[in-house]
Amino acid sequence: MMPSEDEQLDGGPWQEYVDKLLTIHYSRLGGVYQRVPSKGQGDAGLEGFSNCGHGYQCYSDEASLNHKQRTKKQKDKITRDLKKLETNKDFWIETLQGLKLRRWSLVVPSLDDKEVIKHARKKAKELLNKKLPFIAETFEVFVETADAFPAARAEIREPALVSKILRPKPVTEQHVADMEVEEPLFIRNLDFKLSKAAPNADPEESRRDYLKWHLQCSNFLDELHQKFPLHWEAIDQLTTTLIAAIQTKQRSDTTPLPDKLLEVEGDLEKRLKDSAAFLTDAERITLAFGHVARWMGECSLFKGAPHG
Repeated sequence: MMPSEDEQLDGGPWQEYVDKLLTIHYSRLGGVYQRVPSKGQGDAGLEGFSNCGHGYQCYSDEASLNHKQRTKKQKDKITRDLKKLETNKDFWIETLQGLKLRRWSLVVPSLDDKEVIKHARKKAKELLNKKLPFIAETFEVFVETADAFPAARAEIREPALVSKILRPKPVTEQHVADMEVEEPLFIRNLDFKLSKAAPNADPEESRRDYLKWHLQCSNFLDELHQKFPLHWEAIDQLTTTLIAAIQTKQRSDTTPLPDKLLEVEGDLEKRLKDSAAFLTDAERITLAFGHVARWMGECSLFKGAPHG
């Protein structure tokens, strides 16, 4: 769930939104944001931290009647949660494993009083004086809103922005030719499946077309995995589940293979459109044909295998 410009979400949805925001933010920087579940012993003063030593706590103001109440609640939240870092010292020493927190931020839907910032800076100095082993000497406390993460926020609002950032490696005819030589078993499987699924097509042309789809798909997924791991994971889960369902269904499926090939490609493209809004039409087609090519080459799609 994502907020509009001035919407303030309740605690649960706001935390989910901030988790997603921070995950995207750090993945774009080549880093990692680790969410810390509150189940078990409860909230220990951080809802997540990055591998560069930035800690985060979320707070959505609930039921405040006026500005004064909201300001007090935000200040109280800072006081309580920084105290939790000290109270849960042993937990954080074991969890962080030598990583030192350089900053702690309270992320709120709106910040409209500088007194909250002054309070945060004061509490940072107090915590520094505790000399906790997982707190860096340069430790600071900030109060931030979603505006502090403009690129991640824009991605959530405009999913197609992902495609503008990705730069997958291009596929040349030489790449296709190299694969024909380097992956003989994949080629044999693909040729055999295409001879059944597309019997009237030129075999060499069909093979090279599907190899190109396969390589384009692989390059796109590699780039997606590097820059947007959560998006990659969503596609991986979808395609893994789909091929398992196809394998179960095809044991009793009597659909002619030429029709089956088109059905599988079309079904995957539709599912990607429904569940991966960040993809463009061209990317969905590439992923649909690319996965089908890989499944045929790995012999997970369509019954039967080449002899010899």
